[in-house]
Amino acid sequence: MPLPPRIIPWTSNEEYELVYGWLYAEAPDLHLRELGVKRVKAWRSRGRVPQAVEATAGFVEVSLRDYFEAGRISSHELRLMYTMIFIRFVNGLVDAEQNKQFAQSVAGLADRLNLPPWFVDLRHAGTHENLPSLQTLRTGCQQALQWLNDNYWSVKTTYPDCISEVREQLSTYKDLGKQFAKDPKRTMNPTAENSPSQKALREIVSLNDPETLKLMLIPVLLENGFLVPAGKKKRSSLPELNLSQDLLALWAPLLQKFDGTWKSFGDDLIAGILDQFDYDETTIKNISVGVLPQEESTKRPNRSTSYLLTLTAWLKHFVKNYYTKEDVLLSNMQMDDLLEGCLRKPTVYTRSVLLTIVEYDPELGKRLSPFIKFITKSLTNKSSIKSFKELPTITESDMQQEIHTLKSRVIKVFGESGSSPDPEGQEEEDQAVDMDVDSNEADDDLEMSSKWQLYDADSWTSCPFGTLPGGVIPSLDLPLELDGPSSPIR
Repeated sequence: MPLPPRIIPWTSNEEYELVYGWLYAEAPDLHLRELGVKRVKAWRSRGRVPQAVEATAGFVEVSLRDYFEAGRISSHELRLMYTMIFIRFVNGLVDAEQNKQFAQSVAGLADRLNLPPWFVDLRHAGTHENLPSLQTLRTGCQQALQWLNDNYWSVKTTYPDCISEVREQLSTYKDLGKQFAKDPKRTMNPTAENSPSQKALREIVSLNDPETLKLMLIPVLLENGFLVPAGKKKRSSLPELNLSQDLLALWAPLLQKFDGTWKSFGDDLIAGILDQFDYDETTIKNISVGVLPQEESTKRPNRSTSYLLTLTAWLKHFVKNYYTKEDVLLSNMQMDDLLEGCLRKPTVYTRSVLLTIVEYDPELGKRLSPFIKFITKSLTNKSSIKSFKELPTITESDMQQEIHTLKSRVIKVFGESGSSPDPEGQEEEDQAVDMDVDSNEADDDLEMSSKWQLYDADSWTSCPFGTLPGGVIPSLDLPLELDGPSSPIR
């Protein structure tokens, strides 16, 4: 399955590595640190920036203020700034770990993240007690930057390598699960902490974080051979659209593990599944007679009918878990998000999920009934066009004639000077319009050709959105003079 597009604020891995080098530049190259801070600010305007990058830029920016000439900033101001970035740093990390029904202590979550305990004490003192001393805050800032370097920047590997590792560990987990299912003695419990299956799961967890779920883990889970079996006979089929017990037994522990580790996993997984549903021409043609095809698509094997039916069965199973509370796989799933996703992407598959919701929640079904009827009618109407080849062809002469007619109507309504035309002189005006249009056709064509030109296909190369002419990628960094105090004095 091709990987989904990555929406990231940096234009390339090279820019990412460059900013890392700027942020951690040694003295006396302090101006490089400031360049790194300003580039992170530019990233914020492009999209979401990882929490670790935000915290690094914050600590670097505050530490740079220590180098300003005495008198430009007071010690109390420095203490306030250091304290605020520490509070945001600790809160930003531990909040992502709050994935239980009841809130956990900050100290317990920080221990899980291997944060030094005194980071939490510093945050607590800055929030509820007297401000820590400036020397303590300076020391904490340096240790926080070192912790971020050791736990984020230095261990950040390239995206393709992480994808391969995630795929390898998921394959290991799957193979171990199949071996356990075939073992008549069942000598090893796959859910035990020291079991090979749990070790594989812990390895997958170490390779991912809440910010990479949509980019790495979920796309691999939705590849053929994982949540959707590679063998077509093991996939879900009509009319029941149920998941086999073997498939549930294999993947239920993994889904529960990930759901307990990342609060956003359930919603991200559902969003990833919904992204696989798009227009299926063969299916739409048959829905009008109540038949879904069983044959596989030869053009897109990763989105064949059986593949999409199996994903539909997973969604129906999640809905069933949500309402019955039996063997819940995604405890943090938001039903409103699933409903919105199904309504925004009306297909025969999402309609089946909506009907399942109606089955378990009749009261909600009354409000959904008009939408389901509209989706059914819309899908049925699409079946009237069997292929795009049957659509009428519009030639260039047809377009010119249409433009000529529209211009004539405009002049007839408003006249050359903006007033209504004289009915008695209508025939002469029509002739004048014809002459005017004919005389200006060449000028119009010349004017249009000077503004819009068809790009030469041989010289076309792909480029990021927003690229300037000549292939130049713009920098959104603010000039130093427009972003507060500029380069350090000392």
